[in-house]
This record gives sequence, C-alpha cells and structure tokens, in this order.
Amino acid sequence: MTSWLRVLIGVTMVLSTWLLPHRGSEVPRVVLSDTGVGFGGEYETCIGCNPLIFGQPLNINTAPIDHLELLPNIGTTRAKAIVDAREIGRFKSVEDLDDVRGIGPKTLIQLVPLIVFD
Repeated sequence: MTSWLRVLIGVTMVLSTWLLPHRGSEVPRVVLSDTGVGFGGEYETCIGCNPLIFGQPLNINTAPIDHLELLPNIGTTRAKAIVDAREIGRFKSVEDLDDVRGIGPKTLIQLVPLIVFD
C-alpha cells in the first residue's frame, strides 16, 4: 500500500470520529421485563425480546422456537424438539438437554454459557 493511501485512510478515520455523532449516554437502557429492577434512570422495556441479543442467557424452559433457533447448532428442527421435550417435563440441567435428539456433547458445551434453567 502506498504511503499517500495510508495517510488518506488515517485522515478519514480521524475525521470520521470527529464528524460522526456518538453519544453513548443517549442509548436507552433495555430491560427484558416490565419491572425494570436494577436499572437506574430511563429505560426501555423489551418484553418478549431475545435476551441473547443483549448478552443475557436464554431460559431454555420458556423461550419460544424463534429464540431457540439462535443458539449455536440449534436450527428449526432441534428448537422444535426442545419445545416438544418441554411438554413432557421442564429441563433442570444441561444434562437433560442431552436427551433431545440431535443435541450431543459438543453442542452442550457451546450451550452452557448461553442458557439458564428456572
């Protein structure tokens, strides 16, 4: 890469940080329930939103199919299998998910930090 192109890229990056609006304090806080417990100041409620989008774990016992599909290695078929298995009984631990067809040890390892059980 030529030196004038590097300078042009550098100048563009510096100017973009000055010119583009960035007001982090204006980004609303989002809570996933209607209580808003634990959040100070103004917040937006997002009832029914997928908690994975906000970096929070997904409750495997209450999540709808479209939320379950966003988990790694869980597509529509496995998400439906999870919902069908919930009708028999609630999941109490990660080991219970091992009984769902198509979910094995490798998938369980990936799911551990992303799911919770109530």
